[in-house]
Amino acid sequence: MQIGLSTYAFFWQHNRKSRPLTMLDMIKDTKSYGGEVFQICDYPPLEKATTEELKNIADYADFLEVKLEIGTRGINKEHLLHFKKIAETLRAKVVRTMLHTPDDKPSNAEACERLQSVLPFYKEANIQLSLETYEQVPTRQLIDIVCTLNHSHLGICLDPANTIASLEMPGDVIKNTAPFVNNLHVKDFHFTRHDGWVGFSLTGTSLGKGLLNTDLLMNSLNQKKNKELSAILEFWLPFQGTIEKTIEIEKKWIEESMNYLRRITT
Repeated sequence: MQIGLSTYAFFWQHNRKSRPLTMLDMIKDTKSYGGEVFQICDYPPLEKATTEELKNIADYADFLEVKLEIGTRGINKEHLLHFKKIAETLRAKVVRTMLHTPDDKPSNAEACERLQSVLPFYKEANIQLSLETYEQVPTRQLIDIVCTLNHSHLGICLDPANTIASLEMPGDVIKNTAPFVNNLHVKDFHFTRHDGWVGFSLTGTSLGKGLLNTDLLMNSLNQKKNKELSAILEFWLPFQGTIEKTIEIEKKWIEESMNYLRRITT
């Protein structure tokens, strides 16, 4: 299993107003942390990048020996074909997406029809299309779509933390999706009680310090023996009062989590 980072791991560093990290900075930092893969996920400039800009990103990643993956949202046919083209230019072999967008929520039948229309193009380009688990769509629905289409280049991007908001237990989601996983988002989480003992907050933490059952996760996915499967770190890091303090913690989490991820994937 290959390990790497997502733009979501660098969320505060590339969104700060002063000296934000560029795409090339994030690829370079991924390499410096020992990552083999960098996933450009939900990153608006990617969709509007020119072919020359994309080629420059791909060449830089190749120079550093970092593989690229990309992520978007929605399954509109034209949109997915556009991202297939972006993936080809970046030499990326995974496009992660989500079934819904704010203004487009296809039924299972509609989703199958749209995906069926683009999958031959993804297969021809040897690019995996990966549908992410998250709270807006029941995991069973994603599994039904993947099973119905039964296509070699369609699978599930497993993110066990996302489904908690819809009261799906991460362990159940891991077990149920394991046979169909072709991409993995790894982010740890914990619950903290609010001041005054009224309610809880679900937030992120450094990998290995929260409630994510990494033993179950790795044991379930290792049964696939898929050496091409990548484990991509993400974080839910709340703002820590100042941008400087928040970024300091983000960097610490990246280093700690990459070390932990390396141990559990080798």
